[in-house]
Amino acid sequence: MRRRFGVWLAAALKPPLLVLGWVAGGIYKVLFSRTDEELAKKHEEKLAADIQNVLPFLFDEMGGRIVPNEGVEFPPPFDYAVITVDTPHIRLRFTSGRDHLAVQIAPKFSPNRWHELSTVLSVLEVHGLQRGSISGLAQAGRVLHRHVSEITDAFTEERYSDLRAQLQEIYERDRIVTNQLETEINRRLYPQE
Repeated sequence: MRRRFGVWLAAALKPPLLVLGWVAGGIYKVLFSRTDEELAKKHEEKLAADIQNVLPFLFDEMGGRIVPNEGVEFPPPFDYAVITVDTPHIRLRFTSGRDHLAVQIAPKFSPNRWHELSTVLSVLEVHGLQRGSISGLAQAGRVLHRHVSEITDAFTEERYSDLRAQLQEIYERDRIVTNQLETEINRRLYPQE
């Protein structure tokens, strides 16, 4: 009985809450969008400067250049910043915010197929590196500089299909584990009556 009432109450409250959210979002956008954009530009400029200082080899040795972010929401939420570096062989995307750094790589010939750096390096069997273990720009720079030839070789058109197949296996395992966890959480939150 309580469950039916909860379902009915949620259905009844959903439309007015959606309208309220839409109105509040519009007001926020009018009042703060300019400030959010200025702050996001400052975060991007800082991240770009950090990348150029900590990873100069991307620009000096690899001929990299910072390019506009494609398919990235602007301004990004919270204090996030996103910088994309285009080199002759690969693209790198650095996402920073909330004391976290993510580095992704995409092949030049398919620039929207992003893969997380430590996952790629784990497939390439780089010794001493685990998935998700890259925690800062300095560490990312050391790892990238040390293994850039392996990475660019794996992202060539000839070798990328093999790498992508191995990455897809990892992503599929991750998806299965996530589904199992979601099922277990739902089972515990909503026990069968």
